[in-house]
Amino acid sequence: MKIISLHSVTPALSLDIHPDSTVVMSGRPLFLPEDSGEMVAEGHLAVRISRLGKNISVKFASRYYDAVTLLLRILPASGIPEGMEGVYSALDASSVMGEWCDRDVVTTPFEVTLDGKNYQMEALVSGIETAIHEVSRYMTLKIGDVLLLPVFGVTSPLSPSSHLHASIGASEVIDVKIV
Repeated sequence: MKIISLHSVTPALSLDIHPDSTVVMSGRPLFLPEDSGEMVAEGHLAVRISRLGKNISVKFASRYYDAVTLLLRILPASGIPEGMEGVYSALDASSVMGEWCDRDVVTTPFEVTLDGKNYQMEALVSGIETAIHEVSRYMTLKIGDVLLLPVFGVTSPLSPSSHLHASIGASEVIDVKIV
């Protein structure tokens, strides 16, 4: 499984590839790094690839994903220090992936809730299909790969002994304890 984090799709594709060890297993707590200072959770919309494909046309990209969820990455509140981007993209157990929802949840405007704050999202179908098309020009997408769409401006401060909840529409997708 590849976890492909997109920074931008247009005008030029910019991405990072994260190892699967960055994701905390379901039901496990999220541990904040020691001596890390103030940390935040940054929200991404995650898309699960359901077919093998390379050079996928935008016209057919909708056939290549079957589910969406939220993925939250922990990052320093002050931003990633220069030159450390690669370290933070590969930091073990630094993200939490939610339960998968049917892809139809993003066909109309939808709401994302993170720790009680609501964020209104636009329908993202065309953005997902463009992302699949652009990434597949450079690498083969395989069943189970995950695309992380560019950050949509959702962050939440983290503190030890707290709980982090996130939902898409009425479906709670993340409920994790912060240690």
